[in-house]
Amino acid sequence: MTDLPPPPDPIPVAYRREIAPPKFVTGSILRHILVMTGAGAVGLMAIFVGDLANIYFLSLSNDQAVVAAVGYASSILFFSTSIGIGLSIAAMAMVSPALGAGLRARARAGCRSTPTS
Repeated sequence: MTDLPPPPDPIPVAYRREIAPPKFVTGSILRHILVMTGAGAVGLMAIFVGDLANIYFLSLSNDQAVVAAVGYASSILFFSTSIGIGLSIAAMAMVSPALGAGLRARARAGCRSTPTS
């Protein structure tokens, strides 16, 4: 048999980086909950403030059909956002135990199997 050269490295040296340790696996649980909840709350408020501004400025046009359509679309956005939040919570419940145990391959597999990825 002939000696075959080793296979090429799948990740070129220029693209390698140090893998940072996970952020929310050590420290105060209350702090983690407050940080994550605060960020989510700010994002949700921004979405709904934008909807409120749309409804207000469209109401100045005195076209009731347009205002009703935007109000209806806002309620659909609320329900679709709620479903997305629920799916995200389910995905975190599947992936975070694997990340906490240091099983990165299992966590990646869990991320691929969730509908929010």
